Amino acid sequence: MKILIDTNILIPLEPVHSADIEPQRSTALDFISLCLKNNIEIFLHPEGRRDIENDRNQVRKQIRTDAYKKYKELVHPPAPSKEMMDIIGDPIPGSHDEIDIRMLASVFQDAIDYFITEDQKLRKKAKSLNLQDRVLSLNEVLDLLSRLFPSNIPMPEIVKRLPVYSLNGKDPIFESIRNSYPGFDVWFQKCKLEHRESLVIQRANSLAGLCIFSEEKKDQIDDKKGKVLKLNTFKISSDFSGYKLGELLLKSVIRIARHEKFHHLYLTTHEEQSSLLAFLEDFGFRLLPARNERGELLLLKDVFPVSDMQFLTPLEFQKRYGPGIEQLENVFFYFIPIQPQYSRLLFRETEKQRELFKELLPVENTIRKAYLCHSSNRQIASGDILLFYRSGDVRSVVAIGVCEYTFRSQDPKEIILKIGQRTVYSFSEIENLTKKEVLVVLFRESRILEKPISFDELSRMGAVKGSIQSIQKIKEEALPWLKQRIGE
Repeated sequence: MKILIDTNILIPLEPVHSADIEPQRSTALDFISLCLKNNIEIFLHPEGRRDIENDRNQVRKQIRTDAYKKYKELVHPPAPSKEMMDIIGDPIPGSHDEIDIRMLASVFQDAIDYFITEDQKLRKKAKSLNLQDRVLSLNEVLDLLSRLFPSNIPMPEIVKRLPVYSLNGKDPIFESIRNSYPGFDVWFQKCKLEHRESLVIQRANSLAGLCIFSEEKKDQIDDKKGKVLKLNTFKISSDFSGYKLGELLLKSVIRIARHEKFHHLYLTTHEEQSSLLAFLEDFGFRLLPARNERGELLLLKDVFPVSDMQFLTPLEFQKRYGPGIEQLENVFFYFIPIQPQYSRLLFRETEKQRELFKELLPVENTIRKAYLCHSSNRQIASGDILLFYRSGDVRSVVAIGVCEYTFRSQDPKEIILKIGQRTVYSFSEIENLTKKEVLVVLFRESRILEKPISFDELSRMGAVKGSIQSIQKIKEEALPWLKQRIGE
């Protein structure tokens, strides 16, 4: 994206004196920050330099001329066309209007994507040229870029995204890496200098989980198009081994990849890392036939669907590309009612006061979960879409899951053995439930809805009739709207 800024935007960015700081300075700096983070090019027009040169205050003129040099200049910008002049009329030669029109020509002729100005007269001319959506004020462009490139990726509360240079290289989690990788300290220093990023899970005074990641720009992955995010290090401390923290870490890095438009996740490992291999394969990573120059195994996960998706079952699709995306065709949809106390456990991220739960283990923030109830439903099948409806307080669909499989039992031990680490239920709660036959739904959490769907909205759109007190299959006629709504 290419953005041209007017000299009236340069002024708040580059104040001449402390007493000269403009009210828009903070907004202007936020705009520049967003542009830098998202590789958006900022240009000044040569006519802007001419505008500065007309300043009679020599000191101010010199400071702003120097400030102008910090930015790219639009080389050989297009001149106003006859079509353009027929609409807005010819300016007085040498006037400020002439400068404005020459700047507008850059948008009119598509030399740049957006032109940012606080000049209301100029914006009025832009409207007459039907350019009002591309000639924006500072506040408007900041709002646009904030929506196009949202910076806040929802994260489970115990996962922190940190620059590698802020990590303590002496943390115990690095010991086994250092022992198996002789060049670790040199590599770690390189990660710091390159400002690579990490996801960490902190427990007490040490790290329980760590993922260092960076964009992979070497061409090690044949026939793969799109950006690749390499997981340089994916490590769970031996004190916290098991799938749970690994799922939590992987769920978070997949969100980053999806949000930042990475098409693939990629990492290298060795055969002896059998538990890591099994874990990654369960979440859609697959071994590539080749190895790298160090003889390491290469694993790849596609974040966005590719051409082979039509050969996958809905559950295979979810494993290959999820979480964060679902196969919505050729499956049934169900409303799954869940009481607030269990919703808090299964879907902690829906809670507004999450800080109250920070010290709990993140069972509820994993990907693979289990739901227990007394429903007589025998229809839910592998790959079906589960819309979890939180009853009682918020009365809204808050999360989407994909069914792995279901079973029925009245034996608490059988249930515990089959749901394993997925449980958020205590043994006594499971025993109490099994006084009657229990339906156990094992599923994969795909998404927490940023915009929960209220009961009133569901009712208004004809998706439900009456309250949602038990598992309900969603009517076929409501699906087109519902599929669109959960994609918002």
